[in-house]
Amino acid sequence: MTIMEKMIKSVVINGEKNKGGTNEKYCFFNNKGGVGKTTFTYHIGFALEQLGKKILFVDADPQCNLSSHLCDDNIISKEWGTNGNSIYKAVEPIVSGSGDINFVEPYKLSNRNIWIFVGDLLLSDFEMELTNAWTQLLAGMERGFRITSAIYRIIVNFCEKQNIDYVFIDIGPNMGALNRAILLGCDNYFIPVIPDMFSLRGTQNIGRTFATWITNFQLSLDRADISDFDCVKGTPKFIGYILQQFNKYRKRETKAFENWSEQIPQTIENYIVQPLTVPSVC
Repeated sequence: MTIMEKMIKSVVINGEKNKGGTNEKYCFFNNKGGVGKTTFTYHIGFALEQLGKKILFVDADPQCNLSSHLCDDNIISKEWGTNGNSIYKAVEPIVSGSGDINFVEPYKLSNRNIWIFVGDLLLSDFEMELTNAWTQLLAGMERGFRITSAIYRIIVNFCEKQNIDYVFIDIGPNMGALNRAILLGCDNYFIPVIPDMFSLRGTQNIGRTFATWITNFQLSLDRADISDFDCVKGTPKFIGYILQQFNKYRKRETKAFENWSEQIPQTIENYIVQPLTVPSVC
């Protein structure tokens, strides 16, 4: 069974409990870049669409690599325009201070049951708002929850209208406020790794950081009164890591990386599984 077949099986099994189009939300995340996050996101979405599923992509990485894969420059330019529907356009009223989110419509790929909220480099402006919102959230203030849940609310709104089966969100390799908001709104996440010391190093702060985010969010949610909008659940589930199998990597034989491959299972156990299994996180 190929890596992609295993991923599809895992996603389908996880989604079986939510039959009928209930927008299971997935991320591929590592704190190290270049491990295949965007590539996996792209291919698994298309593979599931070929199985008859409705797919929504969300490009929440300001680098916009997923958007570049799916859309030509003319489409992206239009989505960035005054009347465009990029992911930034949806949160622009929050950034400008003029209001709440815009429920924009994502771009639909021709002859496909695939939609995408096109990415935007200006999304980094929204990250500053999310940093302030987190402080408000920790204080139990509704505004903090509302802004932290902004992209989540946009996703849920569209999924309910189109009966979307699976949502795949592409995010950058960092532990910033934007990724925190996205991951707290996900149902499940994979961690792609490659057999080198940088990829392994990039996993070593994931578990404890996620555990802190989840614990702090749940404690704040218990104190807050959230009733009139869709709020992130704050319960993302780690469902596995993906080891890329190369014949060659960086022009060297794979054998040279066997030492790193052998360390991956224990690294994942020590730095991701164990920190996420404490009672306050489970």
